[in-house]
Amino acid sequence: MNFKYMPELKWVWSYPVVLLRMLIMGIIMVFYFRRKKWM
Repeated sequence: MNFKYMPELKWVWSYPVVLLRMLIMGIIMVFYFRRKKWM
């Protein structure tokens, strides 16, 4: 497979930034669901 042309490989912080954003969104959803008494 040719991974030379994947744009996310050019930026060093791409994967950590995406993982951090997913974690933050998950935490926000947990707080929102608990506030609405859905969890």
